[in-house]
Amino acid sequence: CSKICAVKNHSTQLVKIADTLGDPSFGLSVASLNFSAMRQLLLFIADLTFSLRAQYTRKFDGI
Repeated sequence: CSKICAVKNHSTQLVKIADTLGDPSFGLSVASLNFSAMRQLLLFIADLTFSLRAQYTRKFDGI
């Protein structure tokens, strides 16, 4: 379940980021929304990188 749960979690994060980009909220400027989406995307990429790195090191740690 850990790999499947991780994939679902990453998919959920991407959907939230896409929603932020595609759905302008009342009272927020486009620049503010873009900054928010970019921040979320950078955090997502960092999280995904660390997750993949942990899986990779776990996979080859026993060799």
